[in-house]
This record gives sequence, C-alpha cells and structure tokens, in this order.
Amino acid sequence: MRAAVPLATVLGVEGFSFRDVSEASGVPKPTISALFGSKQELQLAVAEAARRTLDERVFAAVRDAAPGIARLEVLGSAWLDHLNDPELVGGCFFAASAFELDSRPGPLHDLVGEQMAGWIDDIARMIRSAQRADEVADDVDADDEAQVLFSIGVTANSLIQLGSPPDAADRARRSWARHLDRLRPTSPSEEPA
Repeated sequence: MRAAVPLATVLGVEGFSFRDVSEASGVPKPTISALFGSKQELQLAVAEAARRTLDERVFAAVRDAAPGIARLEVLGSAWLDHLNDPELVGGCFFAASAFELDSRPGPLHDLVGEQMAGWIDDIARMIRSAQRADEVADDVDADDEAQVLFSIGVTANSLIQLGSPPDAADRARRSWARHLDRLRPTSPSEEPA
C-alpha cells in the first residue's frame, strides 16, 4: 500500500495497474493479483490505506485538541502540514481521486464521495461545538462554513501539487486563519455604531 497510494495520486486511481504496483513495491505481480483478485479490490484497498494515513496524520491530532475552535485550528494546521509534505507524492489521494472520479459512477466513486462528505460533516460538527462554547457566532451556518473550510484544503492540495503559486500552502494557512476569525462572534465594541 505504501507504493500503491502514491501511484494512485500520480497515475490516477483508474490509471495504475498490478504491474505498476509490482514494480513500485518489489512484490511480484502474481502475489498482488492473489491478494486482491481484481483491480477494483486493489483500488478499494488503496482508498482505505489513504483514509488510514489521513486519519493518523490529521484527524488523530484533531481528536487530541480541546473542543471548540481549537479543533478547527488544529485541523487546518495538521491538514496543510500533511498536504505540504514533500513525501506525499501526488498529494492527497481523496482530492486527486475526487477530480478523477466525480463523473464516473461505481463503488470507488461512492467511497470517495462518502469519505469527503463525512469529513465536511465532521467539520460542521466542530463548528457547532465551537458555537456551543460561544467561540463561533450563533448565526454562522455550520454546514456552509464547513464546505468553505474543506474547499480551502482541497484547493490547497491542487495548488501545492502544481507548485503555483509557490507559496500556496502559506496562502492556504492564512486563508484558513482569516476564515476562522470571521466565524468568531463580534464583541460589542467591534459592532458598528
């Protein structure tokens, strides 16, 4: 899987083959075929490995953070650290796969869509938690803002991979922080007279 996930992000989840995985991993092609049986099973296993990596590198840090807006801050920081990791060849599997699979129905399309929708729902829950702690304004629509924050991360992935602009990760960090600031309640002294 360590060899297959980067292949999927570089060659496309539909573009890599058992032979590609064999050459990249050093595992004989017949062994890979015996382990997975079909390309679709290999693709689903790659998606699961990518999900576990994202959970370990991003969401574990979020779970360890204090509830409220701190979790949203940690999410932005950990996610952008992950996306900006030079060893993450091809970038985020899910962002890359979403663009590749968005108009191709099937089990992999459904799995990627469900994962991404689940993460947006998780962000919305974090925003609602921050609202209950009076750290996000009550009139903020958590679902809409979750999609905006998610979009910052997905866009950052593409721009980091393109290398243009060269400071894409830094810009995304600033956008994330500014957006969180916009979600905070205004104090009476900040309200217009």
